[in-house]
Amino acid sequence: MTRIAPAEPPYEPAIADALARIDRRAIAEVTWTALAEHFDAVQTLETIALAGYYHAISFLCLALELPLESYAARFPAVPSAD
Repeated sequence: MTRIAPAEPPYEPAIADALARIDRRAIAEVTWTALAEHFDAVQTLETIALAGYYHAISFLCLALELPLESYAARFPAVPSAD
């Protein structure tokens, strides 16, 4: 059986761009405009807040050296820079 990947939702590039820009501490006007095509102001701010919560939780998990869940999916291994 051949699996067909679901189509990317039309709002996904706008969210990806916004989250990448948040990491650089600024969201460009063009990104705000792209988000506004798909989300209202509250939804946009909730998306940004959610990204911040995930960031905070990841810091907490790393600082506490919490083990990974045995049932969770894994990212592919990244080759060492050495």
